[in-house]
Amino acid sequence: MSLNLVFKGVRNMTAKTAISLDDALLERVDVVARETGLSRSKLFSLSMREYLDRYEHRRILEALNEVYGDSTADIATYEDAALAAHHRARHRRRLEDSW
Repeated sequence: MSLNLVFKGVRNMTAKTAISLDDALLERVDVVARETGLSRSKLFSLSMREYLDRYEHRRILEALNEVYGDSTADIATYEDAALAAHHRARHRRRLEDSW
């Protein structure tokens, strides 16, 4: 494990890992890495961060839908309904956004 340090403290820790990819996927990764000027490692890191962010937003959206249902008609106050609609829209947009 290596450490990346900054002046005001520890920024983050990195770990090396080995993964198996089929040849066709690795070729696609290499093309995008070349086109963007990113290393494979950075590309995988960015991709996983994006995937995990979307996964978390999907879970939040599912939880909001479970709590509030598909509509906001049953919510007691206008403010609560507006807040629920705002949060659902925010998480839905996050899931729909593309790079």
